[in-house]
Amino acid sequence: MVTNGGRKVKRSAQICQGAFLKPRCASRGQIQVFRQTTTRLAITSPAVQYLEQKQQEIEEKLARLQKSPGVVEDSIRLDERGKFQLPPLDKVVPEQAEYYSQRLASYLPRVPLADLLLEVDNWTGFLRHFTHLSTGDATTGSQRLILVAALMSMGMNFGLSKMADSCPYTYRQLSWSVDWHIREETLLSALATLDNFVVNLPFARFWGDGTTSSSDGMRIETAVKTANAVYNARHFGFHKGPTFYSHIADIWMPFGKQQVISTNESEAWYVIDALCHHESDLHIAEHYTDTGGSSDHVFALTALLGFKFAPRISSSLDKNLYSYQSPGDFGPLNTLLAGPVRSKYILENWEEMQRLASSIRHGSVSASLLMRRLSAYSRQNRLATALSEMGKLERTSFLLDYFQDESLRRRILIGLNKGEALHALARQLFSGKHGTVGSGI
Repeated sequence: MVTNGGRKVKRSAQICQGAFLKPRCASRGQIQVFRQTTTRLAITSPAVQYLEQKQQEIEEKLARLQKSPGVVEDSIRLDERGKFQLPPLDKVVPEQAEYYSQRLASYLPRVPLADLLLEVDNWTGFLRHFTHLSTGDATTGSQRLILVAALMSMGMNFGLSKMADSCPYTYRQLSWSVDWHIREETLLSALATLDNFVVNLPFARFWGDGTTSSSDGMRIETAVKTANAVYNARHFGFHKGPTFYSHIADIWMPFGKQQVISTNESEAWYVIDALCHHESDLHIAEHYTDTGGSSDHVFALTALLGFKFAPRISSSLDKNLYSYQSPGDFGPLNTLLAGPVRSKYILENWEEMQRLASSIRHGSVSASLLMRRLSAYSRQNRLATALSEMGKLERTSFLLDYFQDESLRRRILIGLNKGEALHALARQLFSGKHGTVGSGI
């Protein structure tokens, strides 16, 4: 708590209002120059201009969507009861391709994981980032082999004791390597090196160009009391566990910091963190999530930050569509329109919204912290309401594309499937102790 003129103000509220970026003695003109030269935001126009452009964009998309039923293939269509239906995506991978994929996998040799890690290090040099905490030196010789064994013990959930029983190194040697070489910053640097190596491979162009990504949570059961582990009958039955939230690039590689969160928390709070701050050469332009990672606040902040947010929203035709002003008559589409947003909140808080997005862009505060604070506020908080109203406009613009663009829906599905596939691989590797954190075998 801080005192301001005899009033008590929560410091978290100051953070969410972006007060630390606004010079107290600056004039409105100085603030405008400050925003344009330092924020690197995608939207720097005045609020009225943004709203008018968004209104024109929504009306044009509504006009195209009005003509698409029965004309544009795989667009929304009216059923016999007069209700809109979104056709499911047809399977495009031929069965013959799946057959040859399995045949090709059968020709791949079985390689010990330790040998594979050392071979990848010969290609990329990623182990050099695991420097000594005190001296800053990279591992060499037998120390490098001990480091590989320690990484395997953690990544496979075996624990140091079981790994010591399975390799030539002692528990003391493995624990020393973990304590002095394996840290969050060294792991992130090593991961960035692997990402950069893959994204620059010519073969990786068949997977993607490093401009799209997805994020999703993976639930892990725990047998001991740990941070963020909660009871959740849907995922753990009578047990507890946290959620590991990770971001996956289109080149089949994770990037950024994996966050351990409570399973009962909203995944939408953590969508933006890795998009803005990662050490790789990825240039993410479009990001996919499932329904759990979607919220109006995410739509607004990603638009301000310059990312195209494209979630797969369940029951998308049940979501209301909004506009800045009444868009007119669009026939059957009028049943999807809920009316204008409360634009006064956007107009009154436009500078605060830009400062908040700038705080995230420059790393002054994490997006997850800001979004948790905003979600904790009552509905009367004007900044949270302004972001929500802007998010409604961005969500409307996205859904109008989603309803008539089959290629967009397929890109989202492919992106999310890549994340699911990497989670499946992680569960295969994380097999020690039956895949349960803190349990014994």
